[in-house]
Amino acid sequence: MPTEVFVEGMEDGHPFEKRVTVSMKEAFKEELLHFADCVSTGREPDTGAAEARGDVALLHRIFGAIKRPLEG
Repeated sequence: MPTEVFVEGMEDGHPFEKRVTVSMKEAFKEELLHFADCVSTGREPDTGAAEARGDVALLHRIFGAIKRPLEG
């Protein structure tokens, strides 16, 4: 499936929305191929452990913010 990005904004005082196809490759498959290459060659991944921890922390904050209103 193509990877699409939806862009919203204002132009000359009018809202717009554009759909942009950024890749025809499947993102998760590409991540797995990159990881496999790093493991087999010893190359450093594009995203390091510190960035991964930051991503996980952000997801925890997002899920926590979603969960709180439902509990109240």
